[in-house]
Amino acid sequence: MNQQKIEAMRAGGKIMAQIFKELRDYTQPGMTGKEVDKWVEKKILSYGAGIAYYEPEVNFPGSICISVNDELIHGTPKDIPFEEGDKISYDLVIKYQGYYVDSAFTMILGNPEPDTYIPLAQLINYFNVDCSKVHIFAMDEWADEDGNVAPLTYGAGLGYSFMTHFYYRIREDLRPPVDHWHTHNNDNTGTDVYSKMIEDITGGGVDMVYTATGWPGHTAFIDPRTEEFAADTLEEFCELGSRIVTTTPLTICENAQFGPMGASGDVWATPYKAATIGPRDIMHAKERFELHSIVNVDGSSWQRMVSRLELYGPISMECPASIMRLGKGVCYVSEAIARPFGSWT
Repeated sequence: MNQQKIEAMRAGGKIMAQIFKELRDYTQPGMTGKEVDKWVEKKILSYGAGIAYYEPEVNFPGSICISVNDELIHGTPKDIPFEEGDKISYDLVIKYQGYYVDSAFTMILGNPEPDTYIPLAQLINYFNVDCSKVHIFAMDEWADEDGNVAPLTYGAGLGYSFMTHFYYRIREDLRPPVDHWHTHNNDNTGTDVYSKMIEDITGGGVDMVYTATGWPGHTAFIDPRTEEFAADTLEEFCELGSRIVTTTPLTICENAQFGPMGASGDVWATPYKAATIGPRDIMHAKERFELHSIVNVDGSSWQRMVSRLELYGPISMECPASIMRLGKGVCYVSEAIARPFGSWT
């Protein structure tokens, strides 16, 4: 195969990747498969490619295959609205410069785990907890390759999930004013700027920081061995504030499993940059609360190892979450995570 053919196929692959990237963002609850199908048709043609499924030998009733939940692959676009939490599989073939490009991916629509926030909002409403004077500071948010922070309208954003599944579910007479909800944005992304804002509003540090640990032992997006959080000593590390960071491959893979990113394991759907608080913001908190309870459907859990590393290993920059042990705090470890290593189920 000559180089010209290879370049043509490579160009077709880039078009496919771009269509899928835009399709993830475009798909929303309430849309129908037929609406998506028409959008994909226009998108394929706008990139100068051909719709392979419309060719006579295929004669498929749509520009893309759409299968929802338990439906078998190669499903036809239907006039049924998508719902939050639906598992949607897309399969697409395009034709570019005489060559066919075939690819597929599966996503979970919206956030399939709104239960993270909804029960808390329900408890606040049930017990009439007045939160009107509470200030809430987001720990992190996604950013693009140029460091531009995702807006609250970004469907896979951390802020979007928080506002949709928690803030707006609190009764209006109980919830904090919207200007008490502080998040990363393009006006406060400079190094230490967000941290300084927290200190100015709180008088030195938040009353409580709620954390969890991820695959590489991070808290927020404070990953180990990143250039942005490089320090010569643990003491220096603990004084580093907020900034834009490049996340590690483990963090990208971890977040590719989460609902907002489609829960498909597709690392290309996950941004590799983010805005985050720094170790300094955790150290300046008056109290800390951490939860270790993530368990897979089969009962296994990667967090069993990371939890032990954080709570019993050395306090070091190699496991940033371990700095929690340097101050006052509580860590809740579920029975599933605490189970001895000799038992995996």
